[in-house]
Amino acid sequence: MAESPQEDLIITREDSTAVIRLNRPKKLNTMTRSMSEALPGIVREINGDASIRAVIIEGAGDKAFSAGSDVKALDDYGSGWEIRNRTEYCRELLAIRKPVIAAVRGYAIGGGLEIALCADIRLADPTAKFGAGEIKLGWHGGGGVTQLLPRLIGAGNAGLLLFTGDIIDAETAYRMGLVQELTEDGKLADRTRGLAARIAANAPIAAEAIKTLLRVSMNAPLDVGLKYENETFLTCFNTADARRGIEAFKAKEQPRFEGN
Repeated sequence: MAESPQEDLIITREDSTAVIRLNRPKKLNTMTRSMSEALPGIVREINGDASIRAVIIEGAGDKAFSAGSDVKALDDYGSGWEIRNRTEYCRELLAIRKPVIAAVRGYAIGGGLEIALCADIRLADPTAKFGAGEIKLGWHGGGGVTQLLPRLIGAGNAGLLLFTGDIIDAETAYRMGLVQELTEDGKLADRTRGLAARIAANAPIAAEAIKTLLRVSMNAPLDVGLKYENETFLTCFNTADARRGIEAFKAKEQPRFEGN
């Protein structure tokens, strides 16, 4: 796939995985308006490319995954109305239909925490730190933190972070369920790419259906979710990939899924 035209947001391809790298290490990988406005095209390309089966989001350097929006660049939006109608980078990332893994090293705070919450799975190394400090500046996050965080770690834990603005370390985030796996120091990139490759090797139609169902589980009553699950199960079961999986199982071989 083509790289982003700007150096602050680098998109690369590694086999069946697309890697989105926030590339402002000297600014803690904070997001600018131009970076946000580049994302819709990137997301469309990822969603439209059937050969991409997993996505990794990571930050450049060792200090930060992302510290969210560049506060010094907020004036670039102009009026409050323009900020309200801005291209919201978290909303764009949530529109990715493929499984997304966030590889968190260093600070994931403010909007950076929200970016991590947009992923389906979060891996972190011992340097990772998480926090939602917007309340200390007079506002709260606008990229989904008040809605996504309690769904992931519970209202009490979310309130503890949102009301205080405190920063927690990787181990605390893991215990809360914010992080799914802690890696050894220096092993984050390899572990993330290994996990992405394993996901990419599975049936892509089923993977996208599962991502949709996980979202449904957070928003719909159980009986609605179960009905939705049954319908998508039938869709997946009737694919050629399902037949390939069955035949490979019978032959004691690894299936090669083609996405149809």
